[in-house]
Amino acid sequence: WVDGKFGKALQFDGVDDFVEVPHNAKLIPTTGKATVSVWINAKRHTGPGGGTWQGILAKGGAPRLYNLYTHANRVIHFSTGVSGAYIGSVSTSEVPLNEWVHVAVVVDGRHLYYLNGEPAGVAGDGATVPTGGTTALTIGLTTSGEANYFQGMIDEARVYDLALTEAQIKGLTNGLAPSWPKARNPNPANGAVGIMTPLFQWEAGDGALFHDVYFGTTPELTEANRVATH
Repeated sequence: WVDGKFGKALQFDGVDDFVEVPHNAKLIPTTGKATVSVWINAKRHTGPGGGTWQGILAKGGAPRLYNLYTHANRVIHFSTGVSGAYIGSVSTSEVPLNEWVHVAVVVDGRHLYYLNGEPAGVAGDGATVPTGGTTALTIGLTTSGEANYFQGMIDEARVYDLALTEAQIKGLTNGLAPSWPKARNPNPANGAVGIMTPLFQWEAGDGALFHDVYFGTTPELTEANRVATH
């Protein structure tokens, strides 16, 4: 452990250091969307011996859920997809060395790159996050079978099971974790028609104590439209 961007960070020697987090179902996004966020202070862009890729963080080799690297072309590389059909892409902005850089990639039908909170490229059309695989999550190395050990420091590695907004990612660069005060992800989804199921579900907002349910035919709902409180 060394002094990091916020508190302490992990330092990697680029030879054989890495962290392994055992597989847990909570590490697998279930909607095909995800956001990977991490602070890095890299001493090089390549892997050991000048390899093309240097691993930052990864979950899965086959399938590949979210594998994040620096690339020999001084950019960020990200790869997702089922075995034999990986979708890989790179950022348009370069990653400076020997200084703290916030890296974030959003998977939302494509790869959206951010460096230090600013957009850094869009690529990888059709990208989603697979829902299978039991490989451990690794930091400082990917699980692609290559010894692409990271040299430098890594701090505040985060994985979200949804696509964060640009504003939420910018907040992470200031040490502000995103929050969701309002309920989200209703099931049936917003705008759905022809629904026959009697079950209505949603994800509670942060800190919610009560849930009011309103039914109506327009967005202008009043107390008269409230049908339940839980």
